[in-house]
Amino acid sequence: MVHAHADEDVPDIPVVCPDCDTRTKVPIPEVENAVARQNEQLHDGEAVAAVDVNGRSVIVG
Repeated sequence: MVHAHADEDVPDIPVVCPDCDTRTKVPIPEVENAVARQNEQLHDGEAVAAVDVNGRSVIVG
């Protein structure tokens, strides 16, 4: 999935949360906020949700 941002195509980045057993794709400009929001709202600020890079979780922020 690709979202259009400011007349250019911006790729989506996979975000995973092993505790919630969820996986989604988020446009690059929204990744940091999406991961932070997930962790704040559902994990008391603990870095649980992360970007998935080649099957490995990478903490953002």
